[in-house]
Formats: sequence, structure tokens, C-alpha cells
Amino acid sequence: MYFKKIVFTGGPCAGKTTLIEKVAEYLKEKDCEVLILPEAATKIFGIGVRYDMINNIDNFQKIIFDVQKAQEDMIDFILKLNKNSNKKYIIIYDRGILDNKAYFDSHIGFDNLLKSGYSEIDFLDNYDLVFDIITLADCKPEEYNLSSNEARSEDKDLALKIDRKTSNAWAGHRNINIINF
Repeated sequence: MYFKKIVFTGGPCAGKTTLIEKVAEYLKEKDCEVLILPEAATKIFGIGVRYDMINNIDNFQKIIFDVQKAQEDMIDFILKLNKNSNKKYIIIYDRGILDNKAYFDSHIGFDNLLKSGYSEIDFLDNYDLVFDIITLADCKPEEYNLSSNEARSEDKDLALKIDRKTSNAWAGHRNINIINF
């Protein structure tokens, strides 16, 4: 079996989800089995959960981390079940575990998530390729808006801050590509 795990990351309104759809379509035309893991935060917001229900960024990020980890464990299980397959599997992640790091005010919050037996290096090594897409708030600020994702609430300044912190979170990956439209 052949498989690759690809993360699309970046700040709010970078175009991750749109680009993922185009890449997935291309890969399917090349006879790849494409599995797409949706952004965990968007899934959580989609069921009606909001920040004010949690009242604590650390708790909220723990929920996102747990949902993301469960999705990733599911994919690993599916790959294990298909280990004798002749198919080419491409797993596309709309954000990865390390994206959580960008939403904490300091490294302590993310480090606390890792205390439950995880290592940042293990998470970095779990992905084959990372595309870090720079937010429109940076490269085309006049086009930045909140309309494309109901879970998005960041103004331009916060989007820029998160974008830079996201880039820093993934900076240690062995195969990172930065895309700036």
C-alpha cells in the first residue's frame, strides 16, 4: 500500500478548504483514494458549540485537540486495515494537530495538551507534507472577510497573528511548503 499524509495549514481565510477541494479532485483523477479530514474546529462549531460555552481557551483547544486526534486515529486504523491494498491513498488534513499551538497565548497551554503522553516531534513526523498557506489578511488584506466560514470570527489583525503563530508551529517540519497567493 502506498499512502501520503498531507496537511493544509495557515491562518484564517487562507483558502485551505478551497485548495483542498481542488487538490482532491486532481488526485482522484490520478486514481488515488483521497480521504479528507475536515477542520476539527469547524466541525465543533457546526454542532453549535461556541467559545462562551467553554469559558476557557485551554479547555476549548483540548476539545479541538481530542476531536482532531480521534479523526487521525481513525485514519491510521483505516490505513492499517488496508495495508495489503494496491491502492494509492492520499490523506488530506484541513489543519493538523500542531495548528492548536497557534491558538494559545503561550506555549504552556499546548505543552499541557502534550503532557498526556504525546510529543510534538511525533506529531510533526506523522505527516509527510505540509502546505502552509498565508492568510489573505496578509497577502491581500482588501479581500479578507469572514463570510466563507461561519466558524471564523477573527479580524484582520488577529488573523495575521494566528497565521504567523501557525507558521511557527509547523516550522520544524521536514517537508513544509509555504504558499503565498
